[in-house]
Amino acid sequence: MRLIQAGSPGSPIGWPAEASATTLTTQQLTIETLMQGQLDGSLAPGLVLSYDSVIDPPSITLHLRKGVKFSDGTDFNAQAVKWNLEQVKAGPANAATGAYWKSFDLIDDYTIRINFTVWQNRLLTAFGMPSSNQVSPTAFTKNGIDWMRVHMVGTGPFMQTSYQQDVTTTTVRNPNYWDTGKPYLDGAQYLYITDQLTRMALFKSGGAEAYDLNGSGRDATDLKAAGFKIFSQQTGIDVLVPDSKNADSPWSNPLVRQAAEYALDKTALNNAFGYGYNEVAYQICSPSESVSDPNFAGKRVYDVAKAKQLLTQAGYPNGFKTRIIAQDNTNRDKVLAEQSYLSKVGIQCDLEFAAAGQMSAYIIGGAGWHNALVVGYIFEWPNENYGLNLWFGVPTAWYPSLGRPAGWKDNLAASLATPEPDPTLIKKLIRDFYDDCTVITLDYPAQLTATIQNVQDSGIYSRIQNYYWNPQNVWLSK
Repeated sequence: MRLIQAGSPGSPIGWPAEASATTLTTQQLTIETLMQGQLDGSLAPGLVLSYDSVIDPPSITLHLRKGVKFSDGTDFNAQAVKWNLEQVKAGPANAATGAYWKSFDLIDDYTIRINFTVWQNRLLTAFGMPSSNQVSPTAFTKNGIDWMRVHMVGTGPFMQTSYQQDVTTTTVRNPNYWDTGKPYLDGAQYLYITDQLTRMALFKSGGAEAYDLNGSGRDATDLKAAGFKIFSQQTGIDVLVPDSKNADSPWSNPLVRQAAEYALDKTALNNAFGYGYNEVAYQICSPSESVSDPNFAGKRVYDVAKAKQLLTQAGYPNGFKTRIIAQDNTNRDKVLAEQSYLSKVGIQCDLEFAAAGQMSAYIIGGAGWHNALVVGYIFEWPNENYGLNLWFGVPTAWYPSLGRPAGWKDNLAASLATPEPDPTLIKKLIRDFYDDCTVITLDYPAQLTATIQNVQDSGIYSRIQNYYWNPQNVWLSK
């Protein structure tokens, strides 16, 4: 099965401690999480058969599946899990989660207890997410970290045979996969193609069986009319992320951020680029979430006069110069439209379309960016606290140049501390984000994937996050 993806891995494919964003889609062919997160937030068995959690003292005990091996033939056991979690805890990609793993107790060869520093109602979710990805400790010891960064050695249904950065990842069936009889496919291959026209032409000509549409409603509409299957799911928010943490940046002033939101005609943008799949966004919580407020008050709707008034109040009556930074696979027409709207109120934006690696350097674990808006996408989870803490927690490696609303650290901590998520506390966090205009929300985009009719049981958009599918279950009919 060949799959076309717009974004190539922007972080190491074989080293979970540093993996993020589009890398996670590639990884799941060969590397597995401890459990399988589901759409409702529950955790289904996988490498872990069952678990016990305790609030006081806070911990989770994992009971591991026996007889599992990594693709290099070495054993998967409690010692391997401990080693993997220690690497993730030390790495940048999951700092907001690993910081709360206090210690690891090996009960026996197939039982491990993770002790938490404090109880947080989102911590269990991590064990069905990439922060619990498992790779072979033996492969690391033998080959070193540089080798591991480009070689995936996991317990998954496929084994890596080649990797060409920004071009392709190729895998073959793992004959010793623990789920007997699976996978059904002989192999799976990702093709990374930045140019939209090239992606579309290749897929329509039979060059792949699946195509991540990169949110293009136009392509989805065309392909649906041509008889292809279209899968759709809302799981997040398109945003512009300012460098508000930098005191010398215009974006540190909330009046400037509010002015920019008033300057953007979100409805027109959505009509032009959503093709009926997206919705306009005001709160940092999509309609698919249980804590979403359908009557959210105080929306900042398109108003050029109001935008200019706020800029004058902020000390920028003639506007200012800045940048918009987007990854090179972003819909450039949409970014150009946003640039045009902002220019009408005096905010003059140069554009930078960064390759995946450079984009990762801006937004995760790096020095951040200065006097610019970053085009971002905020994934969501069934427990809204998980995403709020991952992207905007204290600490977190994500969006290092972004400031926080007043009292954010304490309010987030209170929301995380309850035995189960408290909708009232979460809604306060969402309101604080809006009142501060911490990020500029744009729309709730639909994640879109097309497949040929022969693709069966793919599991696309059936798991806790949109980048997951079920490569071990998929098969191709004649």
